[in-house]
Amino acid sequence: MKYESLFARVENGEVTQFPIYGYHHGASDENVYPVKVEKARPEDSRDIGYKLNLKVDGKEIVGAWEAYEKTESQKAMWDSTQEYELNTKKDMLITMLNDARESLSATGVVFDGMRFQTKEGDRQKIHLAAQSALVSKVTNQPFSKEWIAEDNSVVSLDADKMIALSELVTKREEELVFRAKAVKDKVRSAKTESELPDVMAEMRDSE
Repeated sequence: MKYESLFARVENGEVTQFPIYGYHHGASDENVYPVKVEKARPEDSRDIGYKLNLKVDGKEIVGAWEAYEKTESQKAMWDSTQEYELNTKKDMLITMLNDARESLSATGVVFDGMRFQTKEGDRQKIHLAAQSALVSKVTNQPFSKEWIAEDNSVVSLDADKMIALSELVTKREEELVFRAKAVKDKVRSAKTESELPDVMAEMRDSE
C-alpha cells in the first residue's frame, strides 16, 4: 500500500525529515521522496505500540511498522483512554435503556381481549380511574367507565375491570423497570467493551 501524501527528506542516504507536511507531487525539491508503506499500521495494544521505520532504497523510501514496548506513562494513558471510552459507551447504553423502557411502556396492553393504549398520559388516566373505582367499591357506590380501546371501539368497564386494567398496566411497568435494571447491571459491571450487552435485544419482549 502506497500513501502518496507521505514524503520524507533524504540527505547523504539518511532520512533527515519525516513527515513533510504540505509537500506535493511536482514540487522541485530533489531530496524529497514519497514514502512507500507496505501494509497498514497494526493496532496498538496496551503494552505494544508501533512506529514507522524508514529505509532509503535508491530514490524510494520504504516504511515498515516496528513494534515497541510502551512506557509506563503510555500504558497509564492507554488505561485512562480505554476507561473513558468504556464509560462513555455505558452512559449511552443506559440512556438507550431508559428510552427503550419508556417506549415499551407505551406499546399498550391486552386486557379482556382488547388492546388498550398505554402512553404516559393514558397510564395516568387509567390509574386515576382505578382509584375512583376502588373508592366506589369501598363506599358501595355504582361505577361504570367508558374507555376507548386502541381500535377506537368504546368499552364499558365496571369497577373490578377498571382496577384490573390498572393492575395490569402497573405489572407491565414494573416488569419493564426490573428488566431494564437487570440489563443496566450488566452494562455497569462490564470491564471491557466486548462484555457490554446488546441492550435492545435484551429489552425486547419475548415472542
